[in-house]
Amino acid sequence: MNGTAIALLLASVSLPALAANSEVNAVRARAGLGPMVFQDGVPAFGAFIRASHIINLRNALNAALFPNPVYARPALAIGDVVSAVDVQELRNYAR
Repeated sequence: MNGTAIALLLASVSLPALAANSEVNAVRARAGLGPMVFQDGVPAFGAFIRASHIINLRNALNAALFPNPVYARPALAIGDVVSAVDVQELRNYAR
């Protein structure tokens, strides 16, 4: 696996389900915002979770939450390896 593109291949957390179906968009709806759109298309179930996906989700949450969430790795950049904490933080803040 490529270290810059990979991070986690998660069976139990479907990134599209997290973004498209539930928590992130529910938070956005409560804030009067429309659903988020992935800049590089919705990743398929079982796809590698890329830093760009996490960044898109963070930006979508940040637009809906005040104060903005504080992330353990706030400087995550395109190409960085995603860690479990990046995914878990999104799930925690989107509840």
